[in-house]
Amino acid sequence: MNSKIQWLLQHQTASINLTNISKPKEILQLGTKFQLIDYVYVFRYNIFEIIKNGVSAADTQPADRIYRQAAWLPGWNSKPKSSSGREIRDIIDEHYKELHKDDVSIDIYNFTGYGYSLSELNVFENALITTANKILKNPIVGNTRNISSKFKPDPVISQKIVSVNGSTKPIKKKTAKKSTIIHSIF
Repeated sequence: MNSKIQWLLQHQTASINLTNISKPKEILQLGTKFQLIDYVYVFRYNIFEIIKNGVSAADTQPADRIYRQAAWLPGWNSKPKSSSGREIRDIIDEHYKELHKDDVSIDIYNFTGYGYSLSELNVFENALITTANKILKNPIVGNTRNISSKFKPDPVISQKIVSVNGSTKPIKKKTAKKSTIIHSIF
């Protein structure tokens, strides 16, 4: 398996519990503070159920894609000003009718500063989706599109994908910066 993917699968950067966030814009503030520019994320319901996985796009500011989707979750005091990110609301309305934003946490794997391309980020997102689907025996409702057949999941990574706050050490890599662990502040 590609050592980049193996390292990142073993190293969750952050987990944001939306119970502790009063306005969606706070996600942007955290994104700026922790430089979340290139990342893969997982929206979780009641910690263990995966709603959807995603990857940063051409974000206009750090954590923008996460912010745009989280803003559509039920439970905020305001509605989003844009339709961008609305697809998560469609998933919630169809599959999680009782969901409130306080039931959601977002795991983030930060690639910023490692020099990975968007295609490499997509491989990592596919790894998360494919491995979780294998373990859970059900497709993740927010990720029903076809996954690249080029990616073959490795059994070594399987349990990390669905575990929460697992403690593992990254593979040493000369060019990798030390990652900032921010989940403890949430």
